[in-house]
Amino acid sequence: MAHAFSADSRRLVTSGDSTTRVWNLEDGRELLSLRGDSRRVNAVLYLPDERIVTGSDGGTMRLWDARSGAELRRWEGLGTDIRSLARSPDGRMLLAGTQYPSGFVVFDLEREEEVRRVQLEDSPGSAEWLVFSPDGGSLLVLENSNEPFRLSVFDTANWSPRWSVQGDAECGPPWVYFTPEGAFIRCKQSGAGLRRIVRTYDARTGECVGDVEQRVSSSASQLLPDGRQVRILNRRLLFTRGEALEEWLELPSSYGCAGWSFVISPDGRWASFAKRESWAHLLVDLHTRREVPGPAHRHGVEQLTFSSDGRHLLTASGDGTVRVWDRDSGREVRRESFSSEGACVHVRGGRAFRLLPQHGGMRLSGLLGGADVELEERCSNGSSTVWSDDMGMLAESESWYEHRWIRVVDARTGRPLWRKDLAPEDLALRVLSRSGRLGVISRRCPPPGDNTVELRLVDLEKDEWLSSVHVSKGNRFRAITPDDKWVVLQKEYGHVLLVELEHPNRQVRLEVPDPAFAVTCSPDGLLVATGDMAGRVRVWSREGTLLATLEGHAHSVGALAFSEDGAFLASGGYDAVALIWPRSAWTQSSADSEVTMPSASA
Repeated sequence: MAHAFSADSRRLVTSGDSTTRVWNLEDGRELLSLRGDSRRVNAVLYLPDERIVTGSDGGTMRLWDARSGAELRRWEGLGTDIRSLARSPDGRMLLAGTQYPSGFVVFDLEREEEVRRVQLEDSPGSAEWLVFSPDGGSLLVLENSNEPFRLSVFDTANWSPRWSVQGDAECGPPWVYFTPEGAFIRCKQSGAGLRRIVRTYDARTGECVGDVEQRVSSSASQLLPDGRQVRILNRRLLFTRGEALEEWLELPSSYGCAGWSFVISPDGRWASFAKRESWAHLLVDLHTRREVPGPAHRHGVEQLTFSSDGRHLLTASGDGTVRVWDRDSGREVRRESFSSEGACVHVRGGRAFRLLPQHGGMRLSGLLGGADVELEERCSNGSSTVWSDDMGMLAESESWYEHRWIRVVDARTGRPLWRKDLAPEDLALRVLSRSGRLGVISRRCPPPGDNTVELRLVDLEKDEWLSSVHVSKGNRFRAITPDDKWVVLQKEYGHVLLVELEHPNRQVRLEVPDPAFAVTCSPDGLLVATGDMAGRVRVWSREGTLLATLEGHAHSVGALAFSEDGAFLASGGYDAVALIWPRSAWTQSSADSEVTMPSASA
């Protein structure tokens, strides 16, 4: 949500949720976690005297000691939300931009006192941008980053308005800044026909003195100590002096789109990039043209699996990359990029592949050196396709007039295995075992069973019904355990239910405290792991005993996988991190304790 450098350019402060973090720029270590806000922190500022200011939803501003992390001062009730912070060039005044009422609050930093509240009349929204002129005599206020917005300039001597103009931002959020000499203001907005334009205003009068149309969206310009300006345009970091382009730096593809904000460190060495849709942070060393950290996902880890020998971890992320990591050291071994939009990339069962159309059917294109597999022409990637939990088997429901059947295909060879005819009361195949032999079919229940569904276990190879059980509607079908003995169900994102297939009356309920986004089973079927919205991983015995709670993620856990020998468990989170936990994390700890030291991280 926000980021700022320290005055000596050695540290960076960031906020993405209710926690503010301070980082060492040389080695990437987290130095401090500033905790105290219960709501999201929207704005941060690093003061030269080793203090940090944060502003959060709920209208609370806090002053922190940047060395110890202690909270020094707190101001509450400034508005419904604090959206922006700014410090005057002379370091005496601090401003907090607010929402409802829209405006800004002026503080004296030396006395740590509120001086004045300025409310913006007829405002289209909150004060999203506060920018001082280089001499500190004027203040830019951009209200509402969506369409329409208003740009106003105030005299800082008495905080009275000088002029204001309206603008449109239908082609993405606007940005605004003073030119280095302070005579002009440049603002990105939308023109007629949804054109992207950069409009230049006279800083004294607000008169528009020129428009420049842009073919692609760009970011606001930042000034370097050597007088050059830098901005993001078309996936590149451009360095210009005046109107002349001196050099440019290619950025990772996931960082070239609109919506990224960036700031330059005071010494001109670092460029810091942040984006609200991403839980990762990008730093570029402008002296060496090096990304910091180097090998790292820039978005949530959405899928993962151990290699067949257990020595490597494969991960897929929303940043458009699939990567291989050494299990023990966490070093990146290999990576491959893909288009993150509609790519249908799957990382499961020790391999990574992409589903591609092939002559009316599908082809599994191996990634990271995996072999391609051509499936039978009739195979698709539609909603009627059911995969085993390791994606080694797939089953498709097909129909011809009133005749319906299920066909099972080995996804590793492309070879069809067997087929099962469906009865009129059969609704759909819900889950498939890793061997492809067992499946669970849901069936309609006659009245008064409107709120229940009958699940029937079927041997697809022998075409035999084995057992049945009634469960309430709304359960999600997760998997059949690898030992083919239990089916794993989940009520939306709530509690997990295990049903024994041979004895359906035997059921085990896992009381997961927080909404669980990921569920997986160990290869021997004796353990179940859950990952929840709070970033916790829990390991359970199949009998329902909680063995351990594993702490390490800063945000929701969305992917889990055991190694084939059951010696390791990997978890992937929306914090862009994958953690690897050894067996000792759940065998040598009690359920009441929290384990916080993973084996390795990527």
